[in-house]
Amino acid sequence: MPNHTKHNVSDKELDNLLSQAFLNLDFTNPKNEELMETISQEVMQPKSAYITIINKSLFTKITGVVLFTITAISIYLLFFNPTNNHLKQENSIALKTNNSPDIKPENPEQENQLTLNTSSNSEASKENTISSSEQKPEDKNTGTITEQTDNTKTTNNFTEEKPSKIEDTSYVFPKLTEKEIKENNRQKLNMSMMLVKPNKYWYPLIGSKQSKAVYGNASDTNSVFYIARSEVTNLEYRTFLFDLLIHDQKEAFLIAKPHQELWLSAPGNVQRTKMKNEYFSDKHYNDYPVVNITPEGAELYCKWLIKINKQEDSQISARLPYENEWIKAARSEKNVSVYPWGSDSIQNKRGCHLANFCIKKLSDQLKTNMECTPKNKNAYASAEFMLGDSMMTCKVSSYNPNDNGLYCISGNVAEMVYDNKTKTVKTKGGSWNSDFEHCKINSSEELSGAVKANSMTGFRPIFRIVLKNNFGALERIDPNTGLTTLTPTEIKNTEKEKKKMIESVIKFDRSNYSYIPMGTCIYKNEAVSVQSFYMQTTEVTNLQYRTFLADLLIQGRNDDYLIAKPDQKMWVTKFPYSYNEPMTNMYFWHPAYDDYPVVNISRKAAEMYCNWLTIETNKVLKENNKPLINDLRIPVDIEWAYAATNGKNQVRYANGAESLKDAKEKYMVNYSCYYMNECRYDSTMNLYVPQSAKKPNDRESKERNLISDGAFHTAYAKSYTPNTYGLYCMGGNAAEMVNTFDTKTKTISGKGTKGGSWFSCDHFLEINSEEEYPNELNASPLIGFRPVFTAPKK
Repeated sequence: MPNHTKHNVSDKELDNLLSQAFLNLDFTNPKNEELMETISQEVMQPKSAYITIINKSLFTKITGVVLFTITAISIYLLFFNPTNNHLKQENSIALKTNNSPDIKPENPEQENQLTLNTSSNSEASKENTISSSEQKPEDKNTGTITEQTDNTKTTNNFTEEKPSKIEDTSYVFPKLTEKEIKENNRQKLNMSMMLVKPNKYWYPLIGSKQSKAVYGNASDTNSVFYIARSEVTNLEYRTFLFDLLIHDQKEAFLIAKPHQELWLSAPGNVQRTKMKNEYFSDKHYNDYPVVNITPEGAELYCKWLIKINKQEDSQISARLPYENEWIKAARSEKNVSVYPWGSDSIQNKRGCHLANFCIKKLSDQLKTNMECTPKNKNAYASAEFMLGDSMMTCKVSSYNPNDNGLYCISGNVAEMVYDNKTKTVKTKGGSWNSDFEHCKINSSEELSGAVKANSMTGFRPIFRIVLKNNFGALERIDPNTGLTTLTPTEIKNTEKEKKKMIESVIKFDRSNYSYIPMGTCIYKNEAVSVQSFYMQTTEVTNLQYRTFLADLLIQGRNDDYLIAKPDQKMWVTKFPYSYNEPMTNMYFWHPAYDDYPVVNISRKAAEMYCNWLTIETNKVLKENNKPLINDLRIPVDIEWAYAATNGKNQVRYANGAESLKDAKEKYMVNYSCYYMNECRYDSTMNLYVPQSAKKPNDRESKERNLISDGAFHTAYAKSYTPNTYGLYCMGGNAAEMVNTFDTKTKTISGKGTKGGSWFSCDHFLEINSEEEYPNELNASPLIGFRPVFTAPKK
C-alpha cells in the first residue's frame, strides 16, 4: 500500500471500515472521517492504468469498501442522519407556526457552538428517576431548535445548586432568519403593550377593585397585584427564547429552554414521542401551557418581561407569586370553598369535571352518573376524557374561570410559587396527573423536594407597576431652598394631570363632583337650609395635591410652594409612641399613595389649593368664551352636615346611617373601631386614644382592634360604599376642614373639622358631635379637606 499524505490505510483498517459500512458507518468519529477522505483521494483520483497481478487482491478490497461506503452514506443521509432528518421535520413544523418558521442550524464547527451541562456526582444520578432520559442529548422541537452530540467535552455549568448528575452535550444553536426575527419582535411587542396598560381580561387585578394603580416593592406580598389570567403558553415562552437568541444571550437560552425529552418519562396514556417532538413547537399547541422548564427558566422569563417593558414613565415588576398571593388569587370572593370556583366538589351537578386532573386516581370517589358524553372512557386525565386523544394538558383558557377571571388555577399544570417562609420554589394547584385532593386551594404540594423540570409543572407570573420620573415618586427637596427641580417628563405629566382636573370641574364630572340639591336638615337641634352646591366625591388626594405643588414650581411661585408643601414630619410628631418613619418618607411622595387623602397640610395651604384650581379652571373657560365657575372653597359646616345626612332629615353618623357597620357586622367607615367610653384623652398627643386595658363592651370578638375596619392609617379615598349623593368617606378616613357658620348672624364664626379621622372613636363620627380638634389650623396627619363650589344658576 503506498504512503498516503493523510493516513496509512492498513488491510486491517480496511476490513474494519468495511464491517462498519454494514452497521451504518459512524461518521461522527474523526478517525473514520479521515480514513474516508484518504480512501476517496486514493480511489477516486485518476491514476495510471497499471495494476499488477500482485495488488489485484488489494484493489478488490478497496473497490468493495468504496461500494459499501457509498451505500452506507446514502442510507445514512436518507434515514439515519438525525441532524438533517430532524431539521427537515422541525422546519416543516416551523413553517406552519407563525412564531418560528424555517430556522436553519448553524455549522457545528462554528465558534458559537456552546455546551449545556447539568453535571452531578454518580450517586445522585442513580437516585434520580428521570435521569435516563435527561442524560441523553436533547432531540426536541423547541420551535426549530436542534441538538447534536459531539466528542468534544466542554462544559458550561449554570446551576448554583449541588450537582446532581453528569451530562456532556454539545448544543447547536439555531440561526434565525430575518422573517423569523420580524415575526418574533411583533409577538414580543404585543406582549409588551398588553402589560403597559393591563387589561382586566388578560391581567386581572387581585385586591381592591377600586384601585387602578398598583405600585410597591416587588417583594411585597400583601398589597394588590395583577396576575396573568392563565399559565404561560408555549407561544409566549417561545417568543422569550427566540428573543434571547436574537440578542445573543446563549447562556440564558440554555438555562431556560424546555427539556422536552421529559415527555418520554411522562405518566398516563400520553403519546410520548409525539409530545416530545411537537408539543413546544407545533402551532396547534401555541395556547397550551409551557412545561418541562426549570424554576430558573421561569425566573428568567419574568426578568425578561421586566426588561422589555421599560417605558419612559413606568416599568413592570414581574415575578413568580408567593404562596399567599397565589391563594389570594385562587380564592373565590363570593364563597369560601376548597376549590377556586366556589364549590367543594371538582364535578358539577351533572357530574362534569370542572378542571383538568387525573380521573384514574381516587376514581372510586368521583360521581359516576355523568351527563357529559365522553370521547375516551378509558382516559387518564379529564382533558383526555373529553378530547378523546392522548393529550394530557389542555388549552390555558379551558374550563370556566374563577371569580377573579383566572383560568385553570387548579389542575392542568401545577404552578410554581415561592414558599413564604423558605423563599424556595414549590407548586400549587395540582396538575393533569394529580388527584382531585391535590387540586384544592390549600392542599400541600404533590411533588416533594426541589421543583425540577417535568411535564406536569408550569407557571403564571404576577405584576406590579413602578412609575418613574413622576413628581413625588421620591422626595428630592433641596434642604437649603426647600425646592426641587422638575424634569421635562415631570412637567409633561403635571400638565396632563392638571388638564384632567380642570376638565373634571368644567364638565361637572359626577365621578369627581357630586351635585347636592338645595334642602333642609336638622343640625345640632336646629333646622338649617342650604343652597345647591357641588362637592368633591372624595377628600383631595395626594396626586391631586402634588399636581398643584408641581404647577406652583412651574409657574415660579416658589414662596407659595413652601407654604403649601405638606409637613410629613407630623406623622412622628403627632404620634411619638409609634414607628411612623416609613409614613414620613413615603405617604405623600410615593405613587403607592396617589389615591389616598392628602394630610399634613395647613388650612392656609388647603385654601391656596382651592384658589389655584378656581383660577386655572376659569382661565380655560375664558379662553373658550364660556361662563366662569364660582370659587372652589372649604365648605361651611351646615353644607357638610347636609351632604352627610344622605338626603335624610336627621341621621346619627356621617356615613348617613344609624350605625357604622352593615347588617353583616362589616365596618362601613375607617376609624379606630372603639366607642367613646373605651377611650381616654392623652394630653401629650391631644387626642382620644383607646384604653389598652379596656375590653370591648359589645358582642364582638376580643380581637377587635385599630385595623378591624380594614385600614391601619388612612384608606384609599374611594373606600367603602358611598352615600346616596356619591360621596365617599364622609365619616372617618381624614377629618375634613369646615368653616363654622353662625345661622343667626349669617357669617363665618370659626374654623373646625367634621366627620372624624382614621384614629377617631365612634363619637366624633356623629354629625352633631363637638369639635375633636379645636382651633386646629396647622398640619396634622388626621386632617384633610374636600372642596365645594356653589352650583351656577340655571
